[in-house]
Amino acid sequence: MAERFSSLILGFGSFFILVRTVNKDEFGIWSLFLSVTTLIELARNGLIQNALIKHLTTSGPELKKEIITASLALNVILTVISAALLYILAPLLADYWHSPILLPMYRFYIITTIVLIFFSQFNFIQQANLDFKGIFFSNLVRQSGFFLYILYKFLTKQTPDMVQMVNVQSICAIAGALLSIIFVQKYIEMSRTINWHWVTKLFHYGKFVFGTNISSVFFKTADQMILGNLRSTVEVGSYNAAARISNLFEVPVTSIATIVFPQSSKRIHEEGPSAAKQLYEKSVAVMLSIILPGVIFVCIFPKLVLFVLTGKDYTDIAFVLQLVVIQNLFLPFLRQFGTILDSVGKPHVNFYFIIANAILNIGVNYFMISKFGLEGAALGSLIVYIFCTSFVCLYMVRNYNISIKRTLLNTFAFYPEIFKMLKNKIS
Repeated sequence: MAERFSSLILGFGSFFILVRTVNKDEFGIWSLFLSVTTLIELARNGLIQNALIKHLTTSGPELKKEIITASLALNVILTVISAALLYILAPLLADYWHSPILLPMYRFYIITTIVLIFFSQFNFIQQANLDFKGIFFSNLVRQSGFFLYILYKFLTKQTPDMVQMVNVQSICAIAGALLSIIFVQKYIEMSRTINWHWVTKLFHYGKFVFGTNISSVFFKTADQMILGNLRSTVEVGSYNAAARISNLFEVPVTSIATIVFPQSSKRIHEEGPSAAKQLYEKSVAVMLSIILPGVIFVCIFPKLVLFVLTGKDYTDIAFVLQLVVIQNLFLPFLRQFGTILDSVGKPHVNFYFIIANAILNIGVNYFMISKFGLEGAALGSLIVYIFCTSFVCLYMVRNYNISIKRTLLNTFAFYPEIFKMLKNKIS
């Protein structure tokens, strides 16, 4: 949780300063750049992370060396392929979004993605061992370096250079990876040769999560990508400002999901699929109870939130912000659906589900943006979230006997528990 909140504060701090330092067009370009780089990072995580964690937590000590070595080999292969594709596709993406500056930005980012081979691998190994200290400090270094750069530019009244921002990201990633070595070394045991059987096994487990993550990014960013092509980077900048505020609510959701996955993988391995019911109901309830008050506040005071967090230039998107923030109420159901399916060994089901959702999101958003522009992007995504959550609930009820009613009751029952816990702490 500390790692997620530090990333939140520094990441949002960079956003808070950046929207006051660059114009909407430049901010829109930076948003489109991040949409692609996020796709690359999440694709890597999907293929490597869950497969490595699951097998490290369920295999004996004698196999761990081979698993870690095979995972690293797979990480390198994926990175080389993604770097080559990015180099080739960079001109096409720059042309698609009518922004030539994106070409050098994407090509310089290749340095970062190579460095992240080690950064991500070290973090995944620590997560498998339920040791989050190194993850916290390495991410803190990576995030704070970029934040300090943006802060320096703001204080000296300079406009950040887009390509330079990408290079600063590379330097920060290198620093984070070097620091992570200190914390992970006690867990790293490498075999002298690569066991290609394990490489294949990890790939076949992770390929569905890999595809799921790619589809998930399209599910979440299709609105911005289509907006950048059909409308302008200025509108992308406005929409992304609302999305950044909405992303604040993802911190507790992601933090809980990160903790639940290793535990659910272990419990379901020991107790069977029946353990999925309780894990899903309770984790979704906790997520909802944490984000619900914030969602209500933003929906009541959208202009105030926009003025405080982004400045007066973005207060005209109050309605867009309300629509985008409401989407967070459906996120816990979707996020834990994937976590549970990965834990019970059914990542392929989540894979097909997310692909279908991504295709639906692209279609709905293309239509809504063509008709209604900026507001259409927010409304289209909300429609898709409602549809997808309805399907998830139906699937979980039929296959795992999940009670949606009990989940919602647990959501509100969590508040008196928190009050009681705080009261006991004070007394």
